[in-house]
Amino acid sequence: MARRGIAGPLDPAHDLTELGLTSLDMVNLMLAVEDAFGIEIPQKQMTPANFRSIDAICRLVDAIGLAA
Repeated sequence: MARRGIAGPLDPAHDLTELGLTSLDMVNLMLAVEDAFGIEIPQKQMTPANFRSIDAICRLVDAIGLAA
């Protein structure tokens, strides 16, 4: 499987879909976040808005961590 990346600096508030993130990429990102942080993202929180930016992902991980 080929890996893709983003070259150059990335603003945490930048919309990742504007940088080329596809819906399949979002699914892979969600799985990677779950694995990296040892969490399970509830289905109701598996929304594009929660993975739109690095800031949104951080807020989601913080919220799940606080709920645990």
